[in-house]
Amino acid sequence: MRFLFRNNKAIKRVTFSEAPKYNKLTSLYIQKDITQAAIEEIINVIIKYLGDSLFSILIDKSHDISIKKQMAVVLRYVDNNEHIIERFFGIQHVFDITANSLKATIEALYFKHGLSISRLRG
Repeated sequence: MRFLFRNNKAIKRVTFSEAPKYNKLTSLYIQKDITQAAIEEIINVIIKYLGDSLFSILIDKSHDISIKKQMAVVLRYVDNNEHIIERFFGIQHVFDITANSLKATIEALYFKHGLSISRLRG
């Protein structure tokens, strides 16, 4: 937000000076909601470009500073121009790293975004 404030005159004019005292979108909760909305829009665009194409997934373990078990998910598919496209799809928390747990997490991710596991290859 500070970057936009410094680099965009229209935003600078209304941010911090003309915005009401409590409507500056600096709350951590508001920023998290805005980020989540942006993530959902990006994933919808990725799924739109994927269309009915076959795809594969790349999964790797990941953890943050709290040492929670997570898996990073990347979709890989071939677009209409026959280019291989890889898109970061997100990080999912997992309770353990057994095959059944990972499979259940992947299925839940697919269900959430309307992806068909029958199009998964590789």
